[in-house]
Amino acid sequence: MPGMEIYFLTNQSDQEINFSPSFRVNGMKPQLWDAMTGTVIP
Repeated sequence: MPGMEIYFLTNQSDQEINFSPSFRVNGMKPQLWDAMTGTVIP
């Protein structure tokens, strides 16, 4: 996908975690893609 950066984040534990990731990109807006439900949150 030209002009996009894709990051795959996974929690491989049995525990729920909360975190605040940061990425070295400018001028882009994040989206959350839920692989289980197919929903995309802009």
